[in-house]
Amino acid sequence: MRIASYNVQNLLDEGQIRLAGGVAKTDQQLHALAGTIAELRADVLLLQEVGSDAVLDALNERLPAPYPYLSAPEGNSRRGIHLAILSREPFELTSHRQAVLTGEDGEVLTEYETEADAHAGRASPVRFQRDLMLAELLLDDAEPLAFFNVHLKSKTNLPWKQRAADVIRAAEVRHLVHTVRDYLHTYAGRGLILAGDFNDTRSSDVLSPLFDLPLSDPMGESLARTGRNPSTYWPKRRMRLDFILLSPVVREWMVKDSARIHASQRARRASDHYPISVDLLL
Repeated sequence: MRIASYNVQNLLDEGQIRLAGGVAKTDQQLHALAGTIAELRADVLLLQEVGSDAVLDALNERLPAPYPYLSAPEGNSRRGIHLAILSREPFELTSHRQAVLTGEDGEVLTEYETEADAHAGRASPVRFQRDLMLAELLLDDAEPLAFFNVHLKSKTNLPWKQRAADVIRAAEVRHLVHTVRDYLHTYAGRGLILAGDFNDTRSSDVLSPLFDLPLSDPMGESLARTGRNPSTYWPKRRMRLDFILLSPVVREWMVKDSARIHASQRARRASDHYPISVDLLL
């Protein structure tokens, strides 16, 4: 079973593009995206920056072997960049979009949601900027396999915001760590995979609590052996922002040296991120 994660960069419908002030993908870019996904041959593909079920359906229809199970539920992103999943196996989804985030001292963080709110001094509780998606894969005669799909807050921010971007991302990490620890404690026998676009590098202080979890980073281990430090966000060098982390149960299933960054010219046409994957023998 191949597990993959991929930030597909603004896979949005026309209305969302106008709202975000961005540029819609051209047909050539969509063709490159579908081709990159087809070459991945992933059995479970976690996606970031997907606008809706409709645009995910349209992408799936372009694939030579469409996925039978897929979903792109609406998250908190005002730009419409939500989390999604394509799968060969059925799954059940749980959203954490309503979770209220806290600071280091446990206080509820607040922030302006719009510029109008900023001018009026109306702050609201901070939540995940997109969502934290839990997908539990339903396998025959076996415990579900848990996937946490995440797209953490980027380092950019609007000038009228109260909080620095790192403060919001740190709060997301704090809640994510608590949620994963709780799941591992409650379902000790289940495999768990945490994957997505972390919007920061492995050496970041903000991400350090994530890497204190009992999860392995097989791609990082492989790159350390070779002395390489490649990008998953290809416009910049040495920017591995995308990760697949495995619980001890799942690590036992991983095919040796299967962690991979799928870099190609086609992938560059499709998105500003490369997809990543690992292979499992269940």
